[in-house]
Amino acid sequence: MTYPRPRILWAVSETAVSRATLSIMAVLLTLSPSSLARAQSGTEGMSPPQSVAPPDSGDGSAATTPDPSVENERERARGHFKRGVQLFQEGAYRAALVEFERAHHIAPNYRLLYNIGQTRLLLHDYLAAMQALQQYLVDGAGSLSPERISGVEGKLRTLSERVGRIAVQVSRAGARIFVDDREVGTSPLDTTIAVNVGRHRVLARAEDGASSARTVDVAGGDLLELQLKIAPPRPATAAQRPDSVPADRSSS
Repeated sequence: MTYPRPRILWAVSETAVSRATLSIMAVLLTLSPSSLARAQSGTEGMSPPQSVAPPDSGDGSAATTPDPSVENERERARGHFKRGVQLFQEGAYRAALVEFERAHHIAPNYRLLYNIGQTRLLLHDYLAAMQALQQYLVDGAGSLSPERISGVEGKLRTLSERVGRIAVQVSRAGARIFVDDREVGTSPLDTTIAVNVGRHRVLARAEDGASSARTVDVAGGDLLELQLKIAPPRPATAAQRPDSVPADRSSS
């Protein structure tokens, strides 16, 4: 069976881009306001979240004893971050990414998203890098300088040229759709699928196991329209129909 070639609906020209350099902070920040201010003006690292002080009791005194469980989580986050920095300096970017993401999971902080985005970029995962930097701008709104925002927006423009989209149409409704073995939705899809530039395998599988798959090459800025035809379901036989009733063969 021959398939029609994927149709490129539109594309943007790819501009020359230079390899982005990672600006990462190798010093763990303390929890003092002054250290947070220094981190904001310098390169981006991780600052574990500060614990919330209890409300004033009304007698002029406030509890200052740190919560041991909170401190414990901070130390865990610091440990993961520190290992991430060391692994990054060794060139073990994938291992460093695991540590950065674990630190962010334990102690969420927008500064760490910048490091995650830059590490993803060096791993050539442009889509995930773009998503991390977009979230960095959202979570850091009100805390980032205009210069920092402008710099990140420039990176995002470059990353957008390394991402394409696929519009998938499937001949049968209710089929599960996968891109590179990752499930992305069920047909009919009402949105396009963002992917990194490169080769991708798109598969649609119906409930009865019938499937159709295509391999496509996506360039930066592409929007590819892809049609997947799945064989129609076979009609149920009399033995398979749950409402079928055997004829009465008994003699009267």
